[in-house]
Amino acid sequence: MIHEHRGAAGEGPVPLLRALPPVPEDVGEMVRRTAASVRQERAGHRVVPRIAVIALLLVLVTMTVAVAAGLSMGWASFLEQHYRVAVPPLAREALDSAAAPVVTVGPLTFTLTERLADGHYLWHSAVVTATDGAPVLLTDEAGDSRVGSSGEQGRALASALGIPPETGWLEAARLTGLPLYEVRALATPETPYDGFDAMEEALPDGTGRLVCFSQSAITGTEGLQALPVTCFLRVSRIDPDTGEVLEKWVEQFPDSIPLSPRLAERTYHPETPVTAEGYRLEGIDAAQYVTGIYLTLRLTAPPDATEDSVWESNLWSLFTLTDAEGTPFPEGMSLTGSLSAEHLPEVTVTVMISGEALPDALWAGAGETRVLLR
Repeated sequence: MIHEHRGAAGEGPVPLLRALPPVPEDVGEMVRRTAASVRQERAGHRVVPRIAVIALLLVLVTMTVAVAAGLSMGWASFLEQHYRVAVPPLAREALDSAAAPVVTVGPLTFTLTERLADGHYLWHSAVVTATDGAPVLLTDEAGDSRVGSSGEQGRALASALGIPPETGWLEAARLTGLPLYEVRALATPETPYDGFDAMEEALPDGTGRLVCFSQSAITGTEGLQALPVTCFLRVSRIDPDTGEVLEKWVEQFPDSIPLSPRLAERTYHPETPVTAEGYRLEGIDAAQYVTGIYLTLRLTAPPDATEDSVWESNLWSLFTLTDAEGTPFPEGMSLTGSLSAEHLPEVTVTVMISGEALPDALWAGAGETRVLLR
């Protein structure tokens, strides 16, 4: 995923100071690129002969059936297959039941399939297709990316196109004569509620469509029933010879996404004091939503701590949280956490775990020490 501070109106991302947890090695670039289908281009450009186009489409149909069986679109399959994160059943239901507005932007159609917010994060996805049903090449980045860099789906597409997986999108468009589009789709929380942490990704769903995912941190939503957002949809037609934008279409409009309420909450207290690298664990506050459980560790920093030194201390790894058997809790669907050191010596670290109920107790490990919290 791209993890970034968001620019104005969804444009001009600025890199975050901190990154996501490492992506599993076998994932690699699997979720960085997109694949699509094939059609003959207008006269004056290099084209695939009609008989070859027909044969190629037949291959793509066969490929679609095989690949789609291994990758269904949506946040649940995306997180489970690419990040090994188990999405709770209640979150699945909420994602599946969300309204799905359909918006046409230039020659493409965006179906806003999943929209979910829980007071901490916003999840949004859009499925992109050609409005007229014709096959096109869709990607989130045409410049330096490769057709085969989206894992199995990208490699299968490259094979169907008869090109090496390392072929760039511009070259693929030149070789096939297909129109090439760069696509972006995201929902941005309105300013009072924007936590400014954002992640984006786009990948094929195995049927020639592009699925755009975006996730944003949100704040200050206590008392709100729905989260005000701005939807930003962009399509750019790319010149395969120069990489420049030939045409660009943008749709931007206000929307609101229902906020899932807090289902349960609890505070855990350590039975004995525990300290790691000078940071003392005072307690853990837990809040359960349909999306999972947020655990906020309340810490007291060393007397000489500064805000910069707190950020450099890698507090996410100081205390290992496990169940009674010593098994770490499964990572939550936010894929990240938050830290606050604005009120030193008080420091808070919030992480998300996947679960359907608050645990009866927690164990916190600091080096060789394990402490029970109830």
